[in-house]
Amino acid sequence: MQIRASLNLGGFELAECLYRPGSRLPVHAHARTVLCVALQGQFREHCEGRAVDVLPGDVLLRPANCTHENAFVHGPQRSLVVELSADEYAHDAELTRALSTPQLLRSRRAAALGRGLARAWSGLANAANRLDIEAAILQLLAECVRQPARRRGSAPPAWLNTVVTRIRAEFHREVSLAALADDAGVHRVHLARTFRRHQGRTIGAYVRHLRLGWVEEQLLTTDRAIADLAAAAGFADQSHMARWFRAEYGLSPSALRRSASGKTPSDG
Repeated sequence: MQIRASLNLGGFELAECLYRPGSRLPVHAHARTVLCVALQGQFREHCEGRAVDVLPGDVLLRPANCTHENAFVHGPQRSLVVELSADEYAHDAELTRALSTPQLLRSRRAAALGRGLARAWSGLANAANRLDIEAAILQLLAECVRQPARRRGSAPPAWLNTVVTRIRAEFHREVSLAALADDAGVHRVHLARTFRRHQGRTIGAYVRHLRLGWVEEQLLTTDRAIADLAAAAGFADQSHMARWFRAEYGLSPSALRRSASGKTPSDG
């Protein structure tokens, strides 16, 4: 693990962490509650007997002293890690309850809040951004409270991991709901309902999220033409991909690439 930057905000400790492909973190625990905002790449976490695949845009909550281990097997991964002092939420019984159980926040709202924190973090040189960072963290904590209790407390069925594994391996191809249901040994209606309850989005939205995440990584790390990336990811064409990309990230693929290269990220 490489810590690229860190910041102490009193009750909050932030670090931008980069993990090499193939690296693993053995079983360990943090003395304080942790929010992990996945920015790029993906990883698998085993926590209290459950395995979850963390994707770009996900926000992972680990209670204090929660034992877990991580595997980074799908390329480099970058996260913002926030450690919270118990003094920051001890006075709030509702928040204390919410932060006592591991959570995986996977929704359009959680992803947008995570991107807001990342934007504030990227402007760290400006002292005013410290207020933006703190506000973004507090919004994420509020989102933890909003997580439905039934999603926090219910474990996914074992067959769901089979479905998720296949989708992640074949997201760039067309996979039918019937084929996924056959793999799982359940009816399509039951598959669709269970998938949405535990993954926070429909199967179609999940596939699109994986495709967009892959396109984002390629835009930032390669010079491949955007049209080629759209086709390779499984989109009908470049304009189709660009519409969804703008809806997910708030800017066009070309603007993201210009921004990453240090050029003016105008979206014209």
